[in-house]
Amino acid sequence: MTKKVPEWDIFSRVEKLEKLEPTLEDTFILAQFALLQAFAARVQQSNNPRKDLHRVVAKLKELGLSGETLKQVGRQLIAVCLIFEK
Repeated sequence: MTKKVPEWDIFSRVEKLEKLEPTLEDTFILAQFALLQAFAARVQQSNNPRKDLHRVVAKLKELGLSGETLKQVGRQLIAVCLIFEK
């Protein structure tokens, strides 16, 4: 008889997670993460990260996002710019 080891029980945990319905907040966090990763990849190869930042922010404004969301995402995009400007 084998003993059930918690580390090996990951498959049942994954199955439980797959059954969960994501919340709006979960979806927002994942979308924000994907945006930041894509932006980081773009500015890593860019000669002018700030110009790219302004283009992305302009496109986000066209989506009609709330001011608070734009501010939050904008701060994070600026942080990404600062990393690659060094």
